[in-house]
Amino acid sequence: MRGTSSSVLFLLIISWIIFSCSPDKKSNQQKEGNTKPFVAVVNYPLYSLTDMIGGDRIEVFFPEIEGDPAYWQPDEASIEKFQDADLILLNGADYAKWTGTVSLPASTQVNTSKFFSHRLIEMKGEVHSHGPEGEHSHTGYAFTTWLDMKNAALHAEAIKEALINLIPDEKDFFNVNYIKIIDKLNKLDSQLAEITGTTDELELFASHPVYQYLGKGYDISIISYHWEPDQMPFDESWKEFENELDHHSARAMFWEDEPLPEISGKLESMGVKVVVFMPGGNRNEFDFISLMAKNVENLKKGLN
Repeated sequence: MRGTSSSVLFLLIISWIIFSCSPDKKSNQQKEGNTKPFVAVVNYPLYSLTDMIGGDRIEVFFPEIEGDPAYWQPDEASIEKFQDADLILLNGADYAKWTGTVSLPASTQVNTSKFFSHRLIEMKGEVHSHGPEGEHSHTGYAFTTWLDMKNAALHAEAIKEALINLIPDEKDFFNVNYIKIIDKLNKLDSQLAEITGTTDELELFASHPVYQYLGKGYDISIISYHWEPDQMPFDESWKEFENELDHHSARAMFWEDEPLPEISGKLESMGVKVVVFMPGGNRNEFDFISLMAKNVENLKKGLN
């Protein structure tokens, strides 16, 4: 028995040594053969801000999406990418509801609107259909949170903190990049405040109900419609709009993209300027800061 006990003890010691010397469980990015932490995001503003803060220290994943990422339904391959990510950055405000219907690791998720959750805007709206995402309703919380530059700065802060928690050794690098972004966002915030502050009660029309945070952040009263830039509104819609002109001082209209020439022409004939102010939820040719700067310039021209 003593010999058997000694043999068992010897085997246990050998097993412990082998286990202790074996490599730790590989991180998700190592499993994929990458050397950089893998960060998955749900929209383009988060992608752009994360890329600017994280730089070459991370790999950022934002899937190719047709239509509005807020209503996107991912395929299995995209879900697996998010599941394997070292960090998942969410927008908050009920954005990308699919993230609550699939199995994603809670430990890797960060709500980047957590610093201003008390300022989220509740909304109610009718169900309607447009674009590849099909039928949906603008209810729950307004989710284009980043259109108020103060909110965008808080998104950036949450991203910076999450990246520092992910890679503590790169804290200084992330902080330097974050400060550069904050300086630019503060400048845009000041420009918007100056542009919109020239009128005591500024009213503007909007082709779509996506400008709630822009309106709240810069004291703009916004009258929203459900018009698409590539679809000419029906005659009845134009009649309703013409009637609204008699009851409001607004003489400019926000558009998510450049509308059809016939739309612009009809608005111009009514004395209403087109102001292209792209929310930028999906990929475009600009980074987030550059797109917002272009939007600010468009607004300035539209109000002059």
